[in-house]
Amino acid sequence: MLKGLGLVAACLCLHLAGCSHAPPPPAVAPQAVADAAPVLSDADRRFAIEAAAFGRYQIEAARVAGQRATAPMVKAFAALLQQQHGAALAELEALLRQRTTPWVGGVPAERRSVIQALEALAPEVFDRRFVEQVGVADHEAAVMLFEAASRTVQDPLLRAWTERTLPVLQNHLASARQLPLRMQTRLPSWWPPGPD
Repeated sequence: MLKGLGLVAACLCLHLAGCSHAPPPPAVAPQAVADAAPVLSDADRRFAIEAAAFGRYQIEAARVAGQRATAPMVKAFAALLQQQHGAALAELEALLRQRTTPWVGGVPAERRSVIQALEALAPEVFDRRFVEQVGVADHEAAVMLFEAASRTVQDPLLRAWTERTLPVLQNHLASARQLPLRMQTRLPSWWPPGPD
C-alpha cells in the first residue's frame, strides 16, 4: 500500500512540476486605441489652429491698446480682451497638447500688419479704430467662425471649449458696439474701410 501511495505521490509531483512549466496565461494586450492620445480630424485641427491664432492676435492687439489708448473705457476693454483671450488661449493650447496637435505659432502675418497699422495711428484716431477693427469687425468674424464650429467640431473637448468660448466672444462684440466713441474721430484716407 505504501508503494501505491508513493506512486501516486510521484505522479502528483510530476503533474505539479509539469504545471509549473506550463506557459503563462496570455497577458492582457494594451488597448492601443484607448491608450493613444486622440488626434484631431483635419477640420477640427484647422479650426483649432485658426482659433489659437485669433486668440494670440487679440492678446497682442489688446496689449497695444493698453499702451496707446487714451480713453479709460478703451483701456478697460483692452484689459478685458487681454485677460479673457489669454485664459481661453491657455486652455486651448493645453487641449491641443492633449490631442497631439501642438500649436506654436504667433500672430499671423496679415494680423500682424493690422497691429502695426494700429500702432502707427495718431492717439486721437487710435481708440476709435481699435474698437472698430479689433472690437467689432474681428469679433463679428470670430462669432461667425465659432458658431459654425459649434455645429461641426467632432472632438468632444474641442467642442466643449468652443461652446464655452462663443458667449465670451459675443459679449466682447456687444461691449465693443456699446462703446460711445466709435464714430468720434475721422480716420486717415489711407486706412482701409471698416465695418459701418
